[in-house]
Amino acid sequence: MGLEFAVLGPPRAWLDGRERALGRPQQRALLCALLLAPGELVPAHRLITALWGEDEEDWPKDPVGQIGTHAHRLRRALDRPGVLVAGPGGYRLAVAREAVDVFRYEDEAGRAAALLRDAPEEARELLARALGRW
Repeated sequence: MGLEFAVLGPPRAWLDGRERALGRPQQRALLCALLLAPGELVPAHRLITALWGEDEEDWPKDPVGQIGTHAHRLRRALDRPGVLVAGPGGYRLAVAREAVDVFRYEDEAGRAAALLRDAPEEARELLARALGRW
């Protein structure tokens, strides 16, 4: 089973089928920013704006340090060593696209569109499943 995530609606995470408490809003925002680029290094500046916006006056005194603190807490919440990795200038969430509901939605909706002409019933079922994720 492993880790699964939902970002369509309130951010949620499950480890082996059991929901994980994700903590503070900033931790959940950090998770969402990382989940939108699964497996990719997300630069610190992008994480900072995801958590505190574009206006530097709204940032904490040490935004990079704060990101590190939220990442540490998120690692503990996810309870899966090696899944949240610090890299050069940012962080990476080592999960597959298929672990995130929004990408499963995109894949199912795309497959449904491709099947529409030749297999409309199958397309309808796929699209219903995709829309059910919302």
